[in-house]
Order: sequence, then structure tokens, then C-alpha cells
Amino acid sequence: MKKFFVLTTLLFSGFLFLNFLPKEILIKDSKNLTSFAQKRLKGFIKKENSHFLSSFLSETEKELIAEKLNFIKVDLKEFQIYLYKDGEIFKKFPILSIGEKGTWGQTPVGFFKVLSKTDLAFSQSEGLFMPYAINFWGKYFIHGPPYFPDKTPFNSQFSAGCIRLNLEDAKFVFSFAEIGMPVLIVDKEFEKDSFSYRIKNQPNLDLSAQSYLVADLENNFVFLQKDIDKKMPIASVIKLLTALTIVENVNLKKKTYPYFPYKEKLEKEGWFTPHLKENQKYSVIELLYLALIPSANDAAFTLTQFLGKERMIELMKERAISLGMENTEVFEPSGLGELINSNENLFSAKDLFYLIQYIAFVRPLLLEITKGKEAQSFGKISFDISKLKNKNMFEKEENFLGGKTGYTKEAKDCGVFIFKIKNKEGKERKIAIILLKATSLKGDVEKILSYLRKEYFE
Repeated sequence: MKKFFVLTTLLFSGFLFLNFLPKEILIKDSKNLTSFAQKRLKGFIKKENSHFLSSFLSETEKELIAEKLNFIKVDLKEFQIYLYKDGEIFKKFPILSIGEKGTWGQTPVGFFKVLSKTDLAFSQSEGLFMPYAINFWGKYFIHGPPYFPDKTPFNSQFSAGCIRLNLEDAKFVFSFAEIGMPVLIVDKEFEKDSFSYRIKNQPNLDLSAQSYLVADLENNFVFLQKDIDKKMPIASVIKLLTALTIVENVNLKKKTYPYFPYKEKLEKEGWFTPHLKENQKYSVIELLYLALIPSANDAAFTLTQFLGKERMIELMKERAISLGMENTEVFEPSGLGELINSNENLFSAKDLFYLIQYIAFVRPLLLEITKGKEAQSFGKISFDISKLKNKNMFEKEENFLGGKTGYTKEAKDCGVFIFKIKNKEGKERKIAIILLKATSLKGDVEKILSYLRKEYFE
């Protein structure tokens, strides 16, 4: 994959938490960005036998160790931070708190790097000082115990996604960390469970999709596949990555005015239905509902206003790479592609599995939104969510857990869906169905579900 993981050293503007005081420390790249780290961070290393996110993370750790690098590993399952020096563990520290699972503030997982450090940071939104703060991605930091301006400790276990250590441990990790140092964050959800299926020969279901992948989200078992590494346009399915990037980089309470520079052009061509009122401000959450339920393109572009369009696209690329998505090309946030004189966003079915698996385990509220359900919000929603026309096709089915569809002339019909299916013993499994360049999207899904129930779950 020939894409660059941008090596930023400053915090991005507009983040939820921190405005830095004048003590910011910037350190030049050290041995931690040797040939391995440079290649891995830029996405050049080809992962052999790497099936999905758990393998990407475990293989990355093995390669960091083999290259004898200094790096930080955060194990959210063990509640431990490990410091590796020359490829070996030399210190470990307990974690005091992380973001609560199932909320917008859940701590992210993936392969990151130290972006910047400050020995004292201030959270404007919470009114708290945070000592020894290390930024590794978006609005997330490793830091010491926060306290109020009057020196009163913040005694709550609440975290909006940051990783909190005690003061002395935070100080040690801070002194060890260097700009560009790899930061690997893992969690138990991405470890394959022990459930097994009986392997069967792949049938001919006569699917219309040119590429597809059907797999169990919880143990990575592949039921069906075709050309899963082939890059293809994904139309509005890109909005899943757009939404994920915003959620992990922007204060969800923020508001902005509509931004859609292609309105007149697309109205003339019959490709635009407005969902935003010109003189009204919309919150991040409101824009997520509109982008993910009726697939509003003006909402998708308005989301870029919080970071700036160019920076937004850079961050979408970086997030894809940090999840091991090596056959992904991102150019714009809506999926309109050639209709707005842009290159088409290209993804492989395998990369979309990485993405939907991460969203299912770490950002499940995004899936709730795609079903047309109300998720945790920050303030009043200015429209009736139940009256939005849902383009995700299966939103009324009880076993549908969420997903996203898309269509353009170039991409044809495409979709990413998650369904829960029960076996004879009543145990539910989460199954992802990914279809690209289909001519009968709903028909393909129905064929696949019928096959799965008959061959694996009855």
C-alpha cells in the first residue's frame, strides 16, 4: 500500500480536551523510527497471513520486538502499560482509568505513535489540569491524575477516553516517550474467541457482487469470500470512516454551520437532496445522524468543517492505516467521487471488515445510529430522528445490528452489514456481510443469510 502516514508532531486544533500551556516538549525522532517503524507507520509492510484486526495488532507487536525498538504497549484488558526498551519489557505500570466501554468516550484501539508531549495540560471543557500528558491520537492522551485549578484532585474514575496513571508512573512514562515512538493499544474484544465452525466448501450462490466477504466478527471465521483484497469504490459507505474520524477527534458538543460547496452543481444533476438549513448551526451528533441514516452528503461535508477538509482527509487516511487497512485510498468524505470531480474512495472488502469490526467493538453507538436509534447525545436534537428516511435497508429487522449502504454509477450498489444469528443452542454470533459492486444488494444479503442459517446455524 503506497500511502503515507503523516508524521505530525503538533496537536490538531479544535480537540475536545487540551489547550497546551507553554511547556510543550518536542523531541526529534529517535531509533524508534528505524526502518521497521517508518515502514509500518507509513503502511509499506505487507502483512503475511494477517487476518483482520487482532492479527494486525499482534503481528505489529512481534515486529516491533523483533526490530528491538523502544515502544509503548497499552493493554486495556490487563489494565497495564508496558514500556519496551530495545524490544524487551523493562517497566510496567497499572492503569487507573480508561474510557467507559460502550460510550462515546471509550478508549481507542490500534497502532499509533507519540504525537506530542506536555508536562502540564489544561482541559477547557472539564476545567482540569492534567500532568505529564502524551498525545497519541486525536483527542486521546496518556496522563497523570487530573486536578482543578485550586489544586483539588479530580477523584472521579470518569475518563472520556484518555489513559490515566498515578503521578509517579505518568512522570516515568512521560520521560520515556519520544515523539514518533510507536504506541500499540490492544483490548480483549479483538482476541478471537473459542467458538468454532465446521469448514465447508464455498458454494456458488450466484451473487451479483463483484467482491464480497462474509465473516464472524468474534472469531474471524470466513464463510464466503471473493477478491477481498481488490480495491473498489465504496460510495457512501465511506461515511462510516468519516463518522469514526470525527468522533475520535472532535468535541461532540461542538456546532457549525452547513458547508456543501457542490450544492448547485448536484441539484442540477438530480443528485442532491438538502438536509441542512443554511442559517442553522448543527452539532456533531446531529450531523452524524444525518450522514449515517439518510446518508446526507451535505452533512458529511459539514463534518469536515470541524477540522478543515484537508486535515480531515489526512486523519481518515491515518485512522485507516492505524487499523491495518492496507488497500484503502481516501479522497473525500461523502462517497460522491466523480460526481464532484474527485477521485473515488477505494477500499477492499477485507479493509471494510477491519473497519466495521473496530466500530462494532469500540464505537457501537455509530451502529445504533445507522439503525435509526437514538444514541447518547449532548444537547437537544433539532429534528425528529424517527422521521429520517433510513437508506440502510434492513433497519427494521430485529437481527440487524447496523451497517451502511452506498450507490453511485461507478460503485454500483455496495454495503456493509452486521447481523446476529442464533445457532441451535441459542448462542448468538455477530456476522459481517460486505458486498462491493453489486447489482442486487438486498437479494445478495438474503441469499447469504439463508445459506448461513441452513448450513451453519440449523
